[in-house]
Amino acid sequence: MWRRGPLGPKVSWVTYNLKYYTYLCSDTMDSNYTAKLVYFGEGATVSFDHSVSYIDFANSVRDRFSVLGRSIVNMRYTIFSDVVSYHLENEDDMKMMFRVLARYSSDFVDVDVCSFDVSASSSESVLSNNVSEQSSISFDENDYLGCYKPEVAKRYCSKRWENYIKSKDQKFQCGVEEFRLKLRMYAIEMRFEYKYVRNIKKRVVAYCSKRESEHCGWCVKASLLDYNHFFVITDLVNDHSCHGVVLLQTNKMMGSKIIKSIMLDKVRENPNKKAIDIYHEIKSDYGMEVSYRTAWYGKERARESILGGDADSYDQLVWFGQKAVESNPGSTIKIEYEPETRRFERLFVCYDAWMKGF
Repeated sequence: MWRRGPLGPKVSWVTYNLKYYTYLCSDTMDSNYTAKLVYFGEGATVSFDHSVSYIDFANSVRDRFSVLGRSIVNMRYTIFSDVVSYHLENEDDMKMMFRVLARYSSDFVDVDVCSFDVSASSSESVLSNNVSEQSSISFDENDYLGCYKPEVAKRYCSKRWENYIKSKDQKFQCGVEEFRLKLRMYAIEMRFEYKYVRNIKKRVVAYCSKRESEHCGWCVKASLLDYNHFFVITDLVNDHSCHGVVLLQTNKMMGSKIIKSIMLDKVRENPNKKAIDIYHEIKSDYGMEVSYRTAWYGKERARESILGGDADSYDQLVWFGQKAVESNPGSTIKIEYEPETRRFERLFVCYDAWMKGF
């Protein structure tokens, strides 16, 4: 299809739109934007451009409102010419906001900010801030006063993880594996990431991942006690000077080992528990999403811990054969396997009573 347009005497429809889109994107990329932030009646402004990520924008909001601290930030934005408010919760929402700004040719956006730790009085402020002055929706006080209740923040099962790393001289009876597992669960709940400087069976040293970028001083050092094989924290600086990380539903530290530890009792009660059920329980009880593959591996790790692995089960066949012949004299039990790899092939069992019965 061909058309005439401002880009030339006669160009294809695809070429015309491609050049217009390139012009629009280049104009958007060079734009500087201003966000008016409102947090429970307190206002502030921040400037940003197209290169700012969602996490950087959320950290800028924390800088402007120090009372937020390390609480979970929830944001909604409104373009002045639009009466609809939009969620701003992840990187995809950030990219969509830039597209909406370009759609309305605007460089100004209103952002309502709140945290999950809100009180009853402040919840009414959030409700009023989320309704635009240009909206045609009107409220009658008698319609909702007296029956409105602020939403109570759900207490997830991971709340107790914040006590897993407490102080110097704290001991872990199951050794380095228990320490590594609880350190990861503690970091998930406290919303920070760490890096290992030293990670061996007898000694572990970890620092905050923002030690260099934001000069955060958090660190933990632990080592093995030779006389009882406990793992003990020898040094702990449990104070963060960084912003931490934005708590998202997906967390790369939420691996199959953690799922095994929190689902062990449930898998013991129901060994046939499905991975999809574990996926939904992690989301509802812990507020996090994991992949189906991670949930499946976590279930298999729990089953192996309870029932033993396949290799251990096959090793028990030799013991079974010996005990069966001892308790049933005259019986014949043979185990056949590949001589080179010692891989199991077949098992022949014939008790003495069976032979006499024929």
